[in-house]
Amino acid sequence: MIRINALFSCIKIYLAMKRKLVLILTLFAFNCLFKTNAQSLNHELSPSSKEKSLEAVLKDGWYPAFVFNDKPDMIQLMVQISDNKVVAMRFETGSLLDDGRSTELYNYIGGNLNIKRNENGDIIKASTRVSIVEKVTDNYLKAFDIYLKL
Repeated sequence: MIRINALFSCIKIYLAMKRKLVLILTLFAFNCLFKTNAQSLNHELSPSSKEKSLEAVLKDGWYPAFVFNDKPDMIQLMVQISDNKVVAMRFETGSLLDDGRSTELYNYIGGNLNIKRNENGDIIKASTRVSIVEKVTDNYLKAFDIYLKL
């Protein structure tokens, strides 16, 4: 009799575990299905990466801008934009810093534009940081926080 009770107990435990396993597998299957549908829906609703990159682009060319130097003075300059990046800076004195095409004296680091738009989608602010580092010694020379005048 004890063996029969033990056998029934084992069967009850087995059936309870089997139900739990079926329930867990069912929940897992629904979870995977929901995630897949949510991801495909999200992908359909969001713009493609190509559209996202195009929406923040300024036309290539020269733009008026300003930087602040170590003093609280504002310096006017012109910046050249190419592929949504500041690639050259021409100061009022005529001096030019570019992304290294014209000199082997320094490394030009940064320049990717940060763009802010208003609710209509118009670009209202564009800024970036460019650092100049001496090539031979790797000495940090200057960082420029650049703000375009739009």
